[in-house]
Amino acid sequence: SSGPLGGPVISAGSKPKNNWSSNLKELDPLIFLDALVDVLTDENRFHAKAALTALNVFAETLLFLARVKHTDVLMARGVHSASMIVSSPSINPVYSPHPSVRIPVFEQLLPRLLHCCYGSTWQAQMGGVMGLGALVGKVNVEILCLFQVKIVRGLVYVQKRLPVYASKEQDETSQVLMQILRVVNNVDEANSDARRQSFQGVVEYLSTE
Repeated sequence: SSGPLGGPVISAGSKPKNNWSSNLKELDPLIFLDALVDVLTDENRFHAKAALTALNVFAETLLFLARVKHTDVLMARGVHSASMIVSSPSINPVYSPHPSVRIPVFEQLLPRLLHCCYGSTWQAQMGGVMGLGALVGKVNVEILCLFQVKIVRGLVYVQKRLPVYASKEQDETSQVLMQILRVVNNVDEANSDARRQSFQGVVEYLSTE
């Protein structure tokens, strides 16, 4: 039917095919990741801290949903699942998701955070450091293992270029570096070729520094 000016009339029960809500649901999640990382590297540290909070909520929500789905599958099979301790219990233990709890978005997020570590300002570089630190304990160890050498390179790069007065940021970067090394290279769990090769890659890199 037509309205007074000859235009189509949309009845109360009908919806336009390409309405805004529909487009929003189809938004590429990578656009969200790019926007989040962009704010994380903002020179305004209040904005960066807000982005870090958003990243934590986002990552924890994804991890929660993935764990629920994983647990439901295992319960259907009569198998029990729990998080694993992947660092020394005596030094602030870090828990990692079960190896089969894999969240593909994290594999898209890690390269973006690594790219930040090579930013043109130290604030941008710290955005990468904070983001990487936020993902420790949320990304399973197998994925961290694949990225370990690149992460170590990025963090060492940041450490070398932070200004002398940024002592707090130096400490934060060192802490994230130690967490990554402890989590991925846990002696009790380092029984796979991938872990050994990753560790060897780190040793070779650090020996040149």
